[in-house]
Amino acid sequence: MINPGRVIPDGAIVVHGITNESAQAEGADLEDAVAEIVEGLLTASKSGMPVVVGMNVSFDSKMIDACSQRVLGMSLADAGWAGPVLDVLVIDRRFDRYRRGGRKLIDLCSHYGVGESENLHDAQNDVEATIAVLLSQVSKYTELRSMGIDALYAAQHGWHREWAENFSSYLVSKGKDALSDSDVAWPLDVPVARL
Repeated sequence: MINPGRVIPDGAIVVHGITNESAQAEGADLEDAVAEIVEGLLTASKSGMPVVVGMNVSFDSKMIDACSQRVLGMSLADAGWAGPVLDVLVIDRRFDRYRRGGRKLIDLCSHYGVGESENLHDAQNDVEATIAVLLSQVSKYTELRSMGIDALYAAQHGWHREWAENFSSYLVSKGKDALSDSDVAWPLDVPVARL
């Protein structure tokens, strides 16, 4: 747990159950924690290990990147991070694009028949459920089994961009705003060539 050094919104407390009091009493110092997380990401990236297997990895990656910039004065890309990450949401959108229904982690657990969905939003349970979804996807979609980590990471960039551009066009056709450049970028707000 990390003490964010600021007030945790009530809506976030409802989701994860971490109160301001518990974060202040039990949470690690923000600067120390961000430095440790960034170092872990850099070490994994240099070895080509996909340290991040997640659901909607872009959200978490951009949050860590923003914290790194604010607290450490450097972005993940500037520090040398280049992935790889594996995102079960990007994979699901690619291989089951026309399925009706939600695409939250609880929905993917149900769709792929894995995980204890009633305990989601607890970090350990989310990790276990996400890995179970990924393993089910690899089992189900033969194309994934033949791809190495680097190829899969590169493919996810294109898959996400294709989804984002199509979804953005759909939003515009309904009179809504197009997705922002940040929403189209995956997993960070930097061009793919830079990663």
